[in-house]
Amino acid sequence: MGETSLTAWIVAVAFVLLIVVPGSIVVLSLGPLWWLVVGLAVAAVLVYRHSRRTDDGSAESTGPARTNCVNCGARTDIDADACSYCGDTLGE
Repeated sequence: MGETSLTAWIVAVAFVLLIVVPGSIVVLSLGPLWWLVVGLAVAAVLVYRHSRRTDDGSAESTGPARTNCVNCGARTDIDADACSYCGDTLGE
């Protein structure tokens, strides 16, 4: 097992022990009505996130269309004449 893989396992185990287990105990102690409330809240978040996806599965962009500058790689508006980072012209 590589160092990265081991680190990922440690983070996953720590997350389960510190967040999931105590969170589950709290939710279970609240009772059936709160289970329904928490379930509906989680479902609402999932539906909202799914509705913001495009057909190809990527997150919907909220800003203007952007491209990478061929000179420096900075993200720049697609309709800009020059890169806002390095100043290179963005001609085709």
